Amino acid sequence: MKKLFLFLLCAVLLCAGLCGCKPAANPASDFEYRVSDSYGDAGGVLIQKYVGTATTVVIPEKIEGKPVFNIDIMAFANTNIEKVVIPDTVINIADMAFKNCPALKEVVFGSGLQIICRQAFMNCPSLQEAILPSSLRTLNYEAFSLCTSLKKVRLPKSLTLLGSAAFLLCPVEELILEDGITMFGSSYAFSGSKFKTLTIPASVQTIGSESFIVYAGELEQVFFEGDAPLSVGKEPFGTKAVVIYYKAGTNGWEDTPLRDQYTLIAQ
Repeated sequence: MKKLFLFLLCAVLLCAGLCGCKPAANPASDFEYRVSDSYGDAGGVLIQKYVGTATTVVIPEKIEGKPVFNIDIMAFANTNIEKVVIPDTVINIADMAFKNCPALKEVVFGSGLQIICRQAFMNCPSLQEAILPSSLRTLNYEAFSLCTSLKKVRLPKSLTLLGSAAFLLCPVEELILEDGITMFGSSYAFSGSKFKTLTIPASVQTIGSESFIVYAGELEQVFFEGDAPLSVGKEPFGTKAVVIYYKAGTNGWEDTPLRDQYTLIAQ
């Protein structure tokens, strides 16, 4: 009987691991927080400060039975956390919330996040990826600037605002623009990036100015999947001799402002 019990216990644990069960959330005592009546009918919780000692932090979905919806200004700034899991209930990460976290290597974003405010992850030199969720609408200025190990970035189709210098001096090697995104670029957003090629989905209609203008990195080729964008800013890909490739049969390329700034080649 004992052997059978141990066998069943191991099977349950193995199944739990394979099913990707969520890790246990940190206790409420690890946080200073306040309840706000401004969120929903029953109110919600703002995380104001992390006071725990664990280096892996799983923010709870609820505290006192109310959803955690906001990570407040400088809530985790200057801490030694290495990983943070943000629940689906969080819709806003406030200014400087994770600024100056030297050991932070991984951030798992929840599926409800809509806004990342200014300098939220600035100067997190160990952070390697920013796989932003499909719910994100606003990524404010300098949000990930000075993350000097950041190699991979994914911008979702839901994004409508990309702040200036959002990834300033980040050595990004892989930039993924999700198909469906309608805008891309802003001043110095990717200055310091390391990728040589960039693919622009057909959904993009607006490209901002001077995304690569300072420390322009190594961008050499830009491939457009669809028509020329309707709105183009000044020197969006920097002042280097970037070559732009577009598909033959697509529209708007004869009179696009890009033709005055770069070499265009139909494929």
